Amino acid sequence: MKIVPDVVGFPLEKAINLCKLSEIQISIKKTQSPKMLEEAGECRVIKQENIDKYIELIVSYF
Repeated sequence: MKIVPDVVGFPLEKAINLCKLSEIQISIKKTQSPKMLEEAGECRVIKQENIDKYIELIVSYF
């Protein structure tokens, strides 16, 4: 069984790299405030869910 790193709070690029090193497949979902019209600022992982053979990273811009 693979060890899944906890990447909540990490910048997206760092989270992706850690998952690749652990040979874990990922799915990325973006969420943002209705007030924010464009993706600006730093993208960070705000939630992580283990789903069967991959993990889902929910990300937002700050």
